[in-house]
Amino acid sequence: MDIHTISALNQLNADFYTTTAKEFDTTRNHIWPGWETLLTHIEPSTTKTILDLGCGNGRFGAFAFENFDYLTHYTGIDSNPTLLEAAIKTLSPQKEKVTLNQENILETLLTNKLLSFDSQTFDLITVFGVMHHIPSTQLRKIFLKKLASRLNPGGQLVFTTWNFIEFERFTDRLIAPTKLKIDTNQLENNDYFLDWRRGEQAIRYCHAYTTEEVADLLKGTPLQLVTTYRADGRENEVNTYYVTTLKAPKERVE
Repeated sequence: MDIHTISALNQLNADFYTTTAKEFDTTRNHIWPGWETLLTHIEPSTTKTILDLGCGNGRFGAFAFENFDYLTHYTGIDSNPTLLEAAIKTLSPQKEKVTLNQENILETLLTNKLLSFDSQTFDLITVFGVMHHIPSTQLRKIFLKKLASRLNPGGQLVFTTWNFIEFERFTDRLIAPTKLKIDTNQLENNDYFLDWRRGEQAIRYCHAYTTEEVADLLKGTPLQLVTTYRADGRENEVNTYYVTTLKAPKERVE
């Protein structure tokens, strides 16, 4: 996929959230059931710093402060100013321990600029509801490698992939890419477009992952898969969670 198409898809999604941000804020105010399960697969007692990419209205941040007793600082990143304004309100009780930044991470990666968190490291990095919006295999690999480089020793990266292609209520929303101003020859396997049916019309780009694809993405990183599970949605299977940790450095043999 060429950089022009990647940028076009990234902009399509930015426009989507500009249009739907208020609806997303009002309808996405509950915790994900998968977060409760996550507590059994990570170490809350050693988690002092969290980076939450695609933090939206801050609901995972609120969950984290309720469940991570030793949390000293939470950093949330999102590209949408409306959702970040909601996050400020959600996390106001903990404002001394919170940093919120507006940043389109993919755009920053494409331009080889420094990310707002490049000088920091974290015990836990979370990426919920974001991976399906990352265009191109190449950019996904860059993204995961970058996040791995921001983990403390023993730190964990947790991300989800959206299984929308398995459920009719989502596949009913598929839009033919030929209807969009996108070079369809540049699209990769399992790239799709879905419409929005609440309020104003909007279209988003989404990628459907396979387990084999995720395994291949992780091969090129210093991340080791700890466990995976499915949760969320009506069926409790809408998202697949991938819990990873930094691989232990190999001991030198003298």
